[in-house]
Amino acid sequence: MPSYYPLDSRAWKPLTEGVRVAELHRYARGGGAALFELEAGAILPEHDHPTGEHGYVIEGAGIFGDRALSAG
Repeated sequence: MPSYYPLDSRAWKPLTEGVRVAELHRYARGGGAALFELEAGAILPEHDHPTGEHGYVIEGAGIFGDRALSAG
C-alpha cells in the first residue's frame, strides 16, 4: 500500500539544477509517483527504473532518450 502525500503538505523540492520534484505517493519497497518541473535547458540525471516508468508532458517540449516530446 502506498503512502500518499496530502495536497496541503506536498512541497516542491529541488532535485538538481533546474529540476524540482513534488512527491505524489511512495511505496514502502521503493518507487512511487511524482511531478517534475524542469526549467528550459535543465537535464534530469540518467537513472534506472527496473519496473518501468511513465510520464506526461503538460507544457513545453523536451528530449527523452531518442524521442522528442511535447505537451499532450
